[in-house]
Amino acid sequence: MKYDQQDIIRIIDLAFKGCQADKALQSELRITSADDIERLHALLKEPDTLSALAILFNGIYPQPPQVNISSSPLLQAADKYPLEYLGLSARTSGALSKLTAYGELRTVADLLKLSDGQLTRIRGIGANSKSMEEIRSKRMKFIQDYNDGLIR
Repeated sequence: MKYDQQDIIRIIDLAFKGCQADKALQSELRITSADDIERLHALLKEPDTLSALAILFNGIYPQPPQVNISSSPLLQAADKYPLEYLGLSARTSGALSKLTAYGELRTVADLLKLSDGQLTRIRGIGANSKSMEEIRSKRMKFIQDYNDGLIR
């Protein structure tokens, strides 16, 4: 799934609403008047700029593919198991419970659908952290148990 121009316009509009309300951000961006904000806002919405932003967004921040649970037997099985089944530590469970960007994590399938990159964006879970290693290990064990027929 790619970001289209309407998605990017929504992001731009949201950013400029925040900029209008945040005087410190305006100062950092060297914006001195409301006219500057409107001029920059209009500039970012021009067709050539939107095309460039679409290339940038889709190259750097690709949207995660939408996984259809019915298309994967592993995810169908994992959707039957609550996240607690993995026996994650309190620290890791706490970090995952704060996740809102990708929706609430309730089942093992919800966790399996997230990439390592998405997980490392969660506060408290770094790329080389103990929490990330634990998540990788528990996911691999679940998949191995599924492959061995222990999970249906």
